[in-house]
Formats: sequence, C-alpha cells, structure tokens
Amino acid sequence: MFIYQKLRDSILKRQLAPGNQLVESVISDKLNVGRTPIRGAIRKLAEEGLVNVIPNRGAFVIQPTKEEIVQAYEIRMELEQLAARLAVPYMDETDYEHMQRLCDEEGETIQSSDFRAYLQVNKDFHMTYIRKCANMFLIEFAERMIDQTNIYLMLYEMVFFHTSPQTAPGAAEHRELIQIFRDRNEELAGMKVRSHIANAMKSLQIDNIQFSNLGDIF
Repeated sequence: MFIYQKLRDSILKRQLAPGNQLVESVISDKLNVGRTPIRGAIRKLAEEGLVNVIPNRGAFVIQPTKEEIVQAYEIRMELEQLAARLAVPYMDETDYEHMQRLCDEEGETIQSSDFRAYLQVNKDFHMTYIRKCANMFLIEFAERMIDQTNIYLMLYEMVFFHTSPQTAPGAAEHRELIQIFRDRNEELAGMKVRSHIANAMKSLQIDNIQFSNLGDIF
C-alpha cells in the first residue's frame, strides 16, 4: 500500500512526469522490497487510469497527446450539454440548494489549495444535474468522461494554484449555471455547460510544469 500511495501521490502532485517509466528495479532498490508488491501497486494505478502497462516494454505514467485531451473534452462537452438540457424539467429547489452548498465547499477547497478535494466537489456539482437527466446511459458515459478529464486536470491544470474563491472563473460559472437551471432555460443551460467545460480545457498548461526523476521521489 505504501508503494501504491507513494507512486500515486507523486503522479498527482506532478513530481513524476507523464511518460516516465516506473522501473521496478529502481523502486525495488530504493525501498529494499521485492517485485510482487511493486507490480501490485502498478496494476492498481493502471486500473485507475494513471499508468499505462505496455507488454514487453513496462509501465509508464500516462502521457496523453493534446489531440487525445481535446477529443475527451469534446465528448464531455457534447454529453454534458445534452444532460443539462434534459435535466432542467426534473430539477427542483433541493437540487439548486445542494449545488449552492457545493459551490461554497468549492470555495473552501480553493482557499486551502486542496486540488484533489476540489476535483471531487466539482464532480459532485456536475453529477447533480447529470443524474437528473433521466437517461442511465448518458449518466454513465458522462461520469466516465468527467473521471477521464479529471485525470488530465490533475496532470496539467495550473490556474487553480493562482486563484482565490473570489477570482476563480469556474466557481463563478457554477453559480451562474444554478440560476440558469432555476430559470428553467434548457437551451441556455446546455450552452453554458458547454462553454464552462471548454474554459476548463483552456486552463491546462501541458508544457509548463517541472518534474522529478523516479529515483528522487522515495
């Protein structure tokens, strides 16, 4: 468990660069442990989508291309704007109040610079209206794309670390979206969700992060 947690934290804290190979011998020598727990940790990271295991080559921190990232966000935009439009007739005051509380929690995570907590609150916000769309396939696929794009945010998002609850553009857009849902404007809800997700994609800075070597993190 320690090996898994250390590798996971190193990826999510941007210490290990995308594409970096997780060499079992290096980890084994650093920690004085056998290969079996290392392979178990790598397998678990692969299941989470943080590591690619390539037969006959090894395990590598995921390194999505810019094209792959754009494609993922494009699919997410299409799915979520449809979900938002379909959800409007089914939403009520309980949903709006819940989303408002999530906005408050979002501000707290920004204040404390807790990015992983922010991503969870952000996902909860989006899933609140997605789950009201009354289409189980759309709900499943949209959640899958949120999880996928959240991985990209963990690897490359930089705006979060240079903002505050008062200046964070995403938080302001969330509050605007709540009002649109309250107004029961289906088309505007879809359009706002689409532009909101597009802005999240623009916050990624793929080429401007400094990383460490595998041997330096243990």
